[in-house]
Amino acid sequence: MDDSLRIFVQKISKLPTLPSVAQEILNIVNDDMVSIDQLEAIIEKDPTLVARILGIANSAFFGTGSAVTRVSNAIIRIGFNNVKYVSLGVALMTVLDRNQHKAPLDARRIFQHSIAVALLGKTLALELKSVNADDVFVCGILHDIGLLVLNSYCAKDYQRVMEAFQSTSSLLEAEDSVLGFSHAEIGLWLADKWCLPDIILDTVRFHHNPSAAQRNQELVSLVHLADCITSTYFYRVSEKDPYCGTDAAALALLNWTPASLETFAAGFDRTLFSGELFAL
Repeated sequence: MDDSLRIFVQKISKLPTLPSVAQEILNIVNDDMVSIDQLEAIIEKDPTLVARILGIANSAFFGTGSAVTRVSNAIIRIGFNNVKYVSLGVALMTVLDRNQHKAPLDARRIFQHSIAVALLGKTLALELKSVNADDVFVCGILHDIGLLVLNSYCAKDYQRVMEAFQSTSSLLEAEDSVLGFSHAEIGLWLADKWCLPDIILDTVRFHHNPSAAQRNQELVSLVHLADCITSTYFYRVSEKDPYCGTDAAALALLNWTPASLETFAAGFDRTLFSGELFAL
């Protein structure tokens, strides 16, 4: 850990432990014997999680026909594995969402961006057929947990970052100039503290520069591209474009070009990102 990051995290008080609901979901993620009833029982322990699962089920991306009002129906509509991963991601994001009246960024906006990255990343993974789409999905949801930590638990420091961002071209540049580290680095610290799987650790740390990842590089590259497309065309985490650049090596690894990226984004059905879930 970099010295500036080590000193910084020592100042953070009362950072939450891994939520019990998230731990229960982690325990069943790879268990094929778990039933819909068992998953529903876990989700229903957290009313906020229930509300967000239903919101996703009724979004245009998944919503067809009448509105879903029960978790069991949401599981059927979204898909069993999808719900497990969404639940894990939302449970972790929700526990990091606090002090919003003081935070410089809107946590709802970060949530919408993260869900959009997850959905778009899964779409890319299904098209390329080279990486497990469910893995891309959960990593997309959690790629910006470091941003949530800084925004909610270090609001005063991150307000200085946002002020510096007004005179720089990149959010990462502003973070480094003010804090000496990025949201990706503090996100890795938290993901490691919570003992999350390696695919999440790598994505959280390298989603802005996947070519630096020593493992899971293709998966991280997919989340990176989904993040770039989402930030450019759909949902940014801030009103100003946080432009962090597209990793040329990630494009090459996936046999894409800047032109093919633009073509994909232009042809993507934007109405899939509609409804109450994505309303800003």
